[in-house]
Formats: sequence, structure tokens, C-alpha cells
Amino acid sequence: ANACLQFHGGMGFAHEYDVERKFRETRLYQVAPVSTNMILAYIAEQLQPDALDDSALEAEIASLYPVTTMPFGQSRTTFHEYTGNSETGPFTAMRDGTRAKILRAVKSKKQLEQVLVDFWYNHFNVDGQIEEARWGFLAHERDAIRPYVFGRFEDMLRATAKNPGMLDYL
Repeated sequence: ANACLQFHGGMGFAHEYDVERKFRETRLYQVAPVSTNMILAYIAEQLQPDALDDSALEAEIASLYPVTTMPFGQSRTTFHEYTGNSETGPFTAMRDGTRAKILRAVKSKKQLEQVLVDFWYNHFNVDGQIEEARWGFLAHERDAIRPYVFGRFEDMLRATAKNPGMLDYL
């Protein structure tokens, strides 16, 4: 690969030629020797998220951020504007939900699921700054996005359309 790159000179780095890809791939295998079978096994594992056990992570998230497990109504009555306490104010749900999302992104064994949840959540986004959406965005991800991420799009669309945060946003 090095000799080929030297032969082609600057054109060896151009994306239009296979030389660049071959050079990059040989460097990758020197740094991280990964076989095609290992990659395929990882992808197959990620496509079966129910077989991966993330219960310890979910328990950690529930203990650190209890609002992530609360139904919409309970989080609405617990974290409202009139508490007078920044730790229990209306943006607690957003703050703790963001922290839980980061924990899942870093620690979860279900990496593909986390990426897809993030993708669909961004697609069906609700503005966490407005009224009911402040409390509904956690329930939106938990109840309308996450359960359907590997399922039928129609089911996710229906669950999203019925979510209190989305209804308020619309």
C-alpha cells in the first residue's frame, strides 16, 4: 500500500481512486486488527437488542434520574414552575433526560438502538422549552420512540402523534 501510494503521488490521496481506500484500510488493520466476521457478528448482535442485557444500566439511570421513569402526569405535578427550587423546577426533566441519554450513549450494549432512538427522536422533535413538552419529551422518547425503533414505522408514528408533548407542540 505504501509503494502504491508513492507511485501515485498526490493522486493516491484522492477519494476518486481506490488507492486512498486501500491505504486507509491497511492502516486501519495495523491499528485495530478486526476481521470481517467480527464486524458481521457485532452488527448481528446489534440487530437483536432484546438479546443484550442493559438492565444494570437502566437500573442505574432510574436510581440517578427518577424522572426518566415517571409517567407524564407525575413528572408534570412534581416538576412545575412553582416549586421555587432549581433542583425540582420545570427543567429538571430536560436536564436529567439529557444526562440519561448521555449515559445510554456511553454505556449501553445496545449502541445501534441508541443511535436509532436519537435519529427518530430528532425527526419527531418536540421543543422542550414550551409548556407541556417540558415534561412530555421524556415520555415521548420512552413511550413513543424507544419501543418502536426496530418495529413498524406506522406504530411509531401513531404513538408519537398521541404523545402529550407532541400534541402540545403541534
